[in-house]
Amino acid sequence: MAFVDLEDAAMLHTAKRVIRWMHDERIRGDALAPEESPEARLRPWFEAVGYDEARIQLELAKARNRFKQRIAFAPGERATEAMTASPESPSHPHASTGIELVMGWNIHGDARWGYAGHCPTCHRQVSNLHLRGGPLMLAAAKLESDPRSPLVCVDCGAESPLRSWSFDPTLLVSPLALRFANWRPLRTSFLEALATVVGGRVRTTSEVL
Repeated sequence: MAFVDLEDAAMLHTAKRVIRWMHDERIRGDALAPEESPEARLRPWFEAVGYDEARIQLELAKARNRFKQRIAFAPGERATEAMTASPESPSHPHASTGIELVMGWNIHGDARWGYAGHCPTCHRQVSNLHLRGGPLMLAAAKLESDPRSPLVCVDCGAESPLRSWSFDPTLLVSPLALRFANWRPLRTSFLEALATVVGGRVRTTSEVL
């Protein structure tokens, strides 16, 4: 879930407001301790998308740094009210496992998919874009340090900020997001209430880390 209308100046204030609201609504529970060793869990994903060992080590280093800064919470006692259906038994491997607040410019989507991007300048469609390689990956990698990181259109040659492109399937760029780990689809009423708290659009996509 990404807050796509948010700018840097409002990020911290909005994050605090969202965390407080989710606590008051009992959607989130207590904070979770940072994961100390994410390597064993993440390595299979990096191998599955075909990264070589050098790239795997780079991604693991980035992951370790990210998890040190992670802000995550257990589901609250009313978490099921935010979902379209009750979650599976807690013993089920796909049961809901928590909520992560993601601060800083990121791109949110599934690295296994190929994307079609719609150029904001010429409005043509650029096919076969991937988060695991090529110009889309390079633009996404620069987002953290440059929110206006550009993606070049192969048709018109224009450089437009990655955040101004639209993608199919949905790929979102934002400075603040929430990850709901293994949750069922979220209710429209929950998304609308959160959009009111944020004061801007709330958009969802599917993401595999």
